[in-house]
Amino acid sequence: MKKLLSALLCLVLAAGLLPLAAAPSHAANAVSGTCGDSVIWTLNEAGLLTVKPMVTTQPKSVTVSAGGTATFVVGAAGMNQTYQWQQLVNGRWVGIPAGSDGYTGVTSHAMTVQAIPARNGYQYRCWIVDDNGYTASATVTLTVR
Repeated sequence: MKKLLSALLCLVLAAGLLPLAAAPSHAANAVSGTCGDSVIWTLNEAGLLTVKPMVTTQPKSVTVSAGGTATFVVGAAGMNQTYQWQQLVNGRWVGIPAGSDGYTGVTSHAMTVQAIPARNGYQYRCWIVDDNGYTASATVTLTVR
């Protein structure tokens, strides 16, 4: 029954047919599940549905010539979502501070990076937060030639 409910909710959510609640449920009789890898939903006993933000368009890795720019774009659905691009540094994801040299849009859905040879192989992802939770985009790589 849970698999059927999950499949049905995923279809309804993908079609945008159901308004989402702004507060997660912690009720004892709540049912929860996933749609793919990044969506976790909860349906409480009152029928209130909450869903973590959902990545609708994954960013893609970019190859660019030195001196150019690379733009990474993520698409997301959710309620009041915010974005924070991160860089993988020594095996840890670290938020790129606003105003960092060579980066623009680090708190938006589209981040632009100045392609310098030192950034060749840098890996990025976008951390998306909304009223119901958080999720991360796929990891992408900047290749500078």
